[in-house]
Amino acid sequence: MPLALSGGYALDVFYRKLQEFEQPRFFLAPAVLIVAFCGYQMYQLNFLHYDDDKYVYVYTHTRRETLVMLEQIDATATKMKTGYDTGLAIVSPEYWPLPWYFRDYKRVGYYGKVVPTSEPVIIGQTGQEEEIKATFGEQYQQIDSSTLNDPRIFPDRNPEGSFSLRPGVDLLLYVRRDMAKPSTTK
Repeated sequence: MPLALSGGYALDVFYRKLQEFEQPRFFLAPAVLIVAFCGYQMYQLNFLHYDDDKYVYVYTHTRRETLVMLEQIDATATKMKTGYDTGLAIVSPEYWPLPWYFRDYKRVGYYGKVVPTSEPVIIGQTGQEEEIKATFGEQYQQIDSSTLNDPRIFPDRNPEGSFSLRPGVDLLLYVRRDMAKPSTTK
């Protein structure tokens, strides 16, 4: 509130000073250019590049790839006809804000490490891939993000067919073989 009042006061002072000059239109052109440039940047950051790390003003708690992963989990739950009763095992030590996205699911375990489980869906981190394969063997298939052909998937930031949660956290999605779709698996 104080900044809004100060800004309004500053605009009023500027407007009154501008009226004192004989040629105020010389100040109008730079003002229009500045507002147009700031508007362009605002549009770019808020609507197009809201999760792009090369822009310093961007803050995002999740990336677009996370939404694709959630859709794959929902599709698996629909295929199983279990809906929000589908069991999920989150074995990744980094999982926030997944509890928010899985708030409707009733059987979600956040373990933070690889543990034996028989849940139909397992989410792990890329650094845990070998341990997950060793623990679960051939029981689970990885859903490979690179085969989904979704425009929200960026191949340059999704190593090993992972789903990027946030910068530095790439998740792997595993679905029990009897539930996985063969065309989208690795």
